[in-house]
Amino acid sequence: MILACSGDESMQDAAIAAGANGFLAKPIESLGIFQQEMLRHLPAERGPRGPYALNEEVVVPDPLAYRDDLEHAQALLADRPEPGTLRYLAQFIGGVARVAGDDVLADATAGLDGHGAEAGIARILGLIEIRLAARMAL
Repeated sequence: MILACSGDESMQDAAIAAGANGFLAKPIESLGIFQQEMLRHLPAERGPRGPYALNEEVVVPDPLAYRDDLEHAQALLADRPEPGTLRYLAQFIGGVARVAGDDVLADATAGLDGHGAEAGIARILGLIEIRLAARMAL
């Protein structure tokens, strides 16, 4: 069973067409949601028999992973990326920003597509720099 996960909900149809059994949009806010989706897509003979405990633990984004993701994006943006890399970065940065609850950065990724991408790159790099500096102070 394959369950696709993405911070870009528009990827659901492509994931299903590529063979995924289901799709989970990020951020996944609880283990219970993840657990239910996994069980829902299992063949009946592989699923639990009868009632099962639902995990209600809330998923909290990992600040160190977010920092690593921002540093990765910063390095790629600093190398004057090609259009294909910019499309990847728009999805990547938008996804990790949404998971971290960083709507300003997620919304700014729209500036990486199309004409004027240089201004979008500069804006994203500035936002990333602010976030990395703030996290270093912690």
